[in-house]
Amino acid sequence: MKLIAEIGSNYFAKNERSLNRALALIEEAAASKATHVKFQLFTGETLHSNPVTQKRLNELALPQNWLPELAACARGNGVEFLCTPFSPTAVDILDDYVNEWKIASWDINYIPLLQKIAQNGKPVILSTAAATIDEIDNALELLRPNGFPDDVAILHCHPGYPIKLKEFDMRRMLEIVSAFAYDMNESKFIEFGLSSHYPDPVLNASSVLLGATIIEAHFDLMDKLGNEAEHSLTPVQFKEMAQWAEKFRLARGSMAESEFTPSEIWCRENYRRSDEDWLRPAKR
Repeated sequence: MKLIAEIGSNYFAKNERSLNRALALIEEAAASKATHVKFQLFTGETLHSNPVTQKRLNELALPQNWLPELAACARGNGVEFLCTPFSPTAVDILDDYVNEWKIASWDINYIPLLQKIAQNGKPVILSTAAATIDEIDNALELLRPNGFPDDVAILHCHPGYPIKLKEFDMRRMLEIVSAFAYDMNESKFIEFGLSSHYPDPVLNASSVLLGATIIEAHFDLMDKLGNEAEHSLTPVQFKEMAQWAEKFRLARGSMAESEFTPSEIWCRENYRRSDEDWLRPAKR
């Protein structure tokens, strides 16, 4: 189970970027049972046609010179370091720091980025907010030019920040599973999961009951001063999500198990009526 603490721009608080806050976020995420921490890297390219939005992005952007210390902090705290690239240039910059790629939903149609990541060859986690099944399929074709891999995971996501409960739309996850989770030709399963913008630990964890093996949730400190605090979990909430995810994982069972669990087999042998005399065996 991968539990990704999306730190995003929560290192930006009180109208300034803080490396110390970024490091504290990593440490708190690790203590809250996260397996991964994630940032985002913009490399100076123009991303928005609206100059006001672009100006705000420039103010929030992660400084590249923080990367070595952030990655080292993650390693030192026993969690994987992730950072979403928003350009092919960012892929080159991040290559030494990450072991897998996370692609943002709004870049699912950004062909130069997908091709660059495909050439890099590392595992990929792909968010799919507001993408059609055909658009997801097109992205997968670009990411797997040599056929179906084991290393592309797909996340259901709603693009709102934050979203309303009625917009959570777990039905969409089932559509994605039906379309992509199993490749008949290769007889392989791929991972799928949830990228959530809804700050509810139990609801996020419930995606495990649908088979999710990855949950990504935004993460902030207990002070809730981060730039994305409104749709972020606190350390207490993230730890609660991790606990519920594990309960749901155990309750869901595994596709690798046999048709019946050992306890079910025992019950069949000791409680089921005999075909010969219609009597149940004596209980032990």
